[in-house]
Amino acid sequence: MTNETSGNTSSGRITGIKTKRVRELRERHNLTQEQFAKSLDPQISADMVAKIEQQKKPLSFDIALNIREKYSEASLDWLFGFSNDVNNAADNIIEDLRKVFKLKCVMVTVDTHHDEKQFQLEIEESLDKLLWELDRIERYKEERELPDVVFELWVNKTKQDYNEAHKQNNDRKIIKYCLRGDVDVVDEE
Repeated sequence: MTNETSGNTSSGRITGIKTKRVRELRERHNLTQEQFAKSLDPQISADMVAKIEQQKKPLSFDIALNIREKYSEASLDWLFGFSNDVNNAADNIIEDLRKVFKLKCVMVTVDTHHDEKQFQLEIEESLDKLLWELDRIERYKEERELPDVVFELWVNKTKQDYNEAHKQNNDRKIIKYCLRGDVDVVDEE
């Protein structure tokens, strides 16, 4: 496969890459160009998909992100032809986790005679509470055989409450989890 960049020559900015991968993905899902376009965004037409597939128009980063969001098995590296692995699971997971968590390697004094490298995971307190609450709901569902419709309503209400609180909260407290060996130590800032 040959990838060509297409750019605005006056600014030297790359606007997209010509690739055949969009067609591969669409055909893998047995979709027409119109169905594929509608699944991504109402602003994307079947004609635009056809031009990208025929390499008459480069795949823009914005459209690639729409594709990645809708068809999570397709990594950006694969879409742009930088990888032959359609589902670059490690990259996809790392990319998603970096949006939520901050992971650092820190030196911690274990005792007076030696320091130890530990990984420190940082997460916003409100998101930490959301994840714990979602876990609690999941366990409650399993233990009490909660009907799916009730479970979905409870989960959606919990997410909605988090989103509303997140929009209004500018003072975001960070919780740090230090991960070492078999022991997790929680350090709240």
